[in-house]
Amino acid sequence: MKNIIKQMTLKRKIFSLIAVAVFFIISFQTVSYLSIQNVIENRAKDYSQSTIFQTKTAVEQTLDKVENRTQKFAYNTYLIDFLKADTIEEKIKVHPYVENVINNLLENNTEFRAAALVKENNWRNFYGDLDYFIYQKVVNDLGEKFNNLTRGQFEIIEHKGEIIHFYLYPIFDLHSSSNENNKLGTAVIRIDSNNINKSIRDSSANQYTTFFIADENDRFITSSLKSNLIDNSKAFENYNRNSEYIVQNERIKFANWRIYGFTSRNKVAEDLKQFPLMIIFSSLTFVILLLGIGFILNQNITKPVIKIAKSMDLIGENKANQRINLDINGELGIIVEDANNMLKKIENLKKHEIEMQTQIYETKISRHKAELSALQSQINPHFLYNTLECMRSIGAVYESQEIMNISTAMADIFRYSIKSNRFVKVKEEIEIIESYLRIMKLRFPERIDYEIDIKKQIKNKKIIKMLLQPIVENAFYHGLESKTDGGKIVIKAEIKDKNIIFLISDNGKGIKEEKLNLLNDSLNRVLKIEIEDFKKHGIGILNINKRIKLNYGEEYGLKLDSKIDQGTEVEIIIPVEK
Repeated sequence: MKNIIKQMTLKRKIFSLIAVAVFFIISFQTVSYLSIQNVIENRAKDYSQSTIFQTKTAVEQTLDKVENRTQKFAYNTYLIDFLKADTIEEKIKVHPYVENVINNLLENNTEFRAAALVKENNWRNFYGDLDYFIYQKVVNDLGEKFNNLTRGQFEIIEHKGEIIHFYLYPIFDLHSSSNENNKLGTAVIRIDSNNINKSIRDSSANQYTTFFIADENDRFITSSLKSNLIDNSKAFENYNRNSEYIVQNERIKFANWRIYGFTSRNKVAEDLKQFPLMIIFSSLTFVILLLGIGFILNQNITKPVIKIAKSMDLIGENKANQRINLDINGELGIIVEDANNMLKKIENLKKHEIEMQTQIYETKISRHKAELSALQSQINPHFLYNTLECMRSIGAVYESQEIMNISTAMADIFRYSIKSNRFVKVKEEIEIIESYLRIMKLRFPERIDYEIDIKKQIKNKKIIKMLLQPIVENAFYHGLESKTDGGKIVIKAEIKDKNIIFLISDNGKGIKEEKLNLLNDSLNRVLKIEIEDFKKHGIGILNINKRIKLNYGEEYGLKLDSKIDQGTEVEIIIPVEK
């Protein structure tokens, strides 16, 4: 997976990220929708359960009241005597009292609409709103229950499209000592259905739930719907069969009834029907927003990066002098600027490398030129050396000490200059300088003097051959030659910071400041040997400075200090050779 991501282009990574973000947004909103739907459904169920309990309690209170009042009524003394009477006279005698008891029962209890007293031999008395046809319906529908009834029981019948509620209660002779059946009859109480219907219809039902009450055989009794019996019965059957409803129920005490709550999932979802549209709308909004962001990123990051990459490819390795010409701001602009700076540095490094290679090449040529020049100057060295020896011998014959001294000094200088060694000891270089200065003193006895102050520890150090002598010669010809008397050259040396510092000074005419600055500037420039320098200066100051830098490094070389009519001092710095 990591390799696949690494191989993807930046543009593809951005749009893949957008696609993943869109997927997660839609997934999150879908999960949110389902969670909200589940929460609302659970709340509807909880509210429905609470309402079922409240309605159940209200109905149970009504039934409990009916049962208690009927029990008191059933054991009234007049009622017992009336049912026990065997003759018409006895019945007529007690009947006014019975009628009064029943009328009080009906008048003082709104739950009761009518009552009937039924004996086992089908003898009956009706009181209140209970006509013969309703009674006959009760007998036909519930006839068997009359004979087997041992306790109070709530029953219903359908009559003319209406559900009629009854409470059947057996009346026993509690004072009888006979072991035979002491059941006197049955009290048939017609209950006002409005009380039960009102309990369920007045319940604070929510908009998602419909409530029904049914008996143990799932026969419809009442509901929260304001429809007729047939419609309500059909509705109850449909609700029971339809899996679209969440069904909850509770048993009602005192009767074999159950109260049902049917919560519609579709109605719960209706409140959320706008939510999918909101999900689609918000998802599209997010998609458009993310695509916009992707477009902006593509325009401001991906495309500039691709342009930078293409520009770098075009520049390649051999076009470091070119630059990335892109008008980009921000961090990518900084990258472009840094890349151009890097290209500039590469270009400078290449230029420096070429200059160094050219310099090395020219140095080799210069060295070969110098060697060639030295070889050319060694034309028949033995002949010249023998000639100088011959001159010294002639001077001895004629007893001319000056000729002998000059020829000896010249021979020493010549022999030293043609030695093949590149490095010599300081004391050897000093000896040649002394030979040269002796010749100059012989030529100009009153005009020149010299002083050499070199410590012994320095004399054994090695330096480049012919390093100091040309400086001394230069001091004489350019500083002291025009001086008629009192000219002096001083040569000193010291070791400081692992360097040998030679100081060669004269008290000649000095160098003008402008020319002095030009000379020092030439000496301090980065090493660059011109072949023509050998023709112009021979083994002069510039040549010596170049030789020092070639052999020891750029940090070493010559430095001049001079004042008009006071003299010139040349400082030579080289490292101490181990």
